[in-house]
Amino acid sequence: MQMDWLQIKQFRNLASIEFSPGPRLNFFIGRNASGKTAILEAIYLLSRGKSFRTPRIHDVIQHDQKGLLVFSRIKHERDGEISTGIEKSYGQTTIKYNGNKIKTVSEQSRGVPVILINQDSQLLLTGGPRERRHWLDWAMFHVEPEYLDVWKAYMKALRQRNMLLKRGVNKRELYRAWEQAMIESGRYLVEKRSMFLALLVEALNPTAQQVFLNQVSVILSSDWPENVQESDKYSQSWGADLKNGYTRQGAHNIDVRFLINEKSLAGFFSRGQTKLFICLLMIAQAKVLTEKTGVKPLLLLDDYKAELDEPACVFLLETLSAGETQALLTNTEEQNTILNKELQKTFHVEQGRIRAKE
Repeated sequence: MQMDWLQIKQFRNLASIEFSPGPRLNFFIGRNASGKTAILEAIYLLSRGKSFRTPRIHDVIQHDQKGLLVFSRIKHERDGEISTGIEKSYGQTTIKYNGNKIKTVSEQSRGVPVILINQDSQLLLTGGPRERRHWLDWAMFHVEPEYLDVWKAYMKALRQRNMLLKRGVNKRELYRAWEQAMIESGRYLVEKRSMFLALLVEALNPTAQQVFLNQVSVILSSDWPENVQESDKYSQSWGADLKNGYTRQGAHNIDVRFLINEKSLAGFFSRGQTKLFICLLMIAQAKVLTEKTGVKPLLLLDDYKAELDEPACVFLLETLSAGETQALLTNTEEQNTILNKELQKTFHVEQGRIRAKE
């Protein structure tokens, strides 16, 4: 997927801008608060229907305006030349894809996939299991068409079991139907997640090994005992779950472990290594998504040079250049590293205005 033209109106300090990104690396250069990150935020909103910086729409719509607009023309591997846009006002969202109104944000996200790398992305290593599960579920949503429906089925059964537990219902037979639904959908979730992580590691390690001199492992982690049937696991944990009032174990409570030499990367890597690893991980994710769906996602890298020394920055840009994914990167200063000029395009952003460097 390649974004050929983008228009943003009444979005934060971007009153009205439009520009044509290049097909590969696009650098947005400007001072802090100039509007660089807002451009990436608007593209993210076009795909996900929400901001990655705030849950409140009034923080995003420009002051004294009633709504915002983000509109783009895209060359799409599956759908050809498309146009898509999102309009948001207070209490209303309208998304259109080739003139057709989109009913759900998930439909738009699947059609216009984006992968964001920003400061919060490092929580994949340094944060808790919730951040890693959220990342994994979104990755799975893009590469497995049935994943979202199965995940919803699992979560519905989980909510029903938790409702019984919270009410203190002490009849074991009332739980079994919901547990069976969790077992059936949970097996699918675990299997597909494991398969995806195996593909991710295969795509990641050629570059990771160049930098870190060792191969990286990315695996699912669960606190359930091995070699125990799922139905027995729920039976054995039922008493403790009833006491606590919720289901402690299952496919909803897995973690993702990032390892090198069988040690956690979080305790092994420096801040700069963590940042570079996350970038390489997301590039690998984009490669897997492309191989599985035939659609290249957009890569959004906010403040891409933060935490990276010059060799790491050069390696990151060379890795991006070697791929075929369109990337949009922000920074406060221009990148002086010599790159193939045909692969890059630079834009200067100042006080909500944008101009392409000649």
